[in-house]
Amino acid sequence: KLDIGVYLGGVLENKKDVLVRYTLDPSLLAGTSYELMPASYYTLSDINQMVIPAGEYIGRLTVTLDSARFLADPDAV
Repeated sequence: KLDIGVYLGGVLENKKDVLVRYTLDPSLLAGTSYELMPASYYTLSDINQMVIPAGEYIGRLTVTLDSARFLADPDAV
């Protein structure tokens, strides 16, 4: 498992939950040697948002990797 986070800045105190939306956009990799990992290789704790809870400054997303699928892929090693 991997935790990926976002940080809230520009405030002295976080008094409410802050919703952060994101999108996995493979077009951002166009023109590079990178590829988006197949979705069957991982699970996201939420498919399009993170929450920075009130009183905190970090929102987290958990990525759970399927190591068996990844290692079975000859292009992945």
